[in-house]
Amino acid sequence: MKPEKIKAAAKAMLIDMTQMKFESGLVWIEKNSRRERRCLSSNPTWYRQLCSRWMSKRKRYPKLRTFIKRQHAIKALKDLAGLPNEETEASRLLDNMLGRQYIQRLMTSIEEELERHEAEPD
Repeated sequence: MKPEKIKAAAKAMLIDMTQMKFESGLVWIEKNSRRERRCLSSNPTWYRQLCSRWMSKRKRYPKLRTFIKRQHAIKALKDLAGLPNEETEASRLLDNMLGRQYIQRLMTSIEEELERHEAEPD
């Protein structure tokens, strides 16, 4: 796969990550005369699929847990896109091995995004 295509896909995915984020809020429901918690916006589809691939197997938590963390995924996408990261030397050393793992995990999503864009008619 060409590095230029990987950079372009990583930049597009980074824009998705910064523009879209899961948010929920209380919405007034006229029918029931009460407020309910509803999804106001969601994460990008590719990010939800990535998180579902890397679910934790631990039974201790009542909610589903994922190994993927948003901030680490954004750092890895910036690295793949060739954009500068705002971080200190200590955090760079700490995240070096973790960053490589995230890049490996993100590559499947990037390949899928590239295939999807190539399959779309112009």
